Amino acid sequence: MDGGQPTGKKKSTDDLNIFYKGQRPKIIQSAATQDPDAGLVDLQYNTARFVVQYDDVELVPHPKKQ
Repeated sequence: MDGGQPTGKKKSTDDLNIFYKGQRPKIIQSAATQDPDAGLVDLQYNTARFVVQYDDVELVPHPKKQ
């Protein structure tokens, strides 16, 4: 997912929100050291794994149960 360059006057214009249903997955969230608005969120269930990689996203809160 690429948030692109900020378009508003505020720098925090892109928010990445991830919601999950059912059991809570094991969540690994990692931001790049040299590029803090890039990284990945890895959601691991017993038999499934979902990885969301992002760039140019200013705010990435911890995933929440819906």
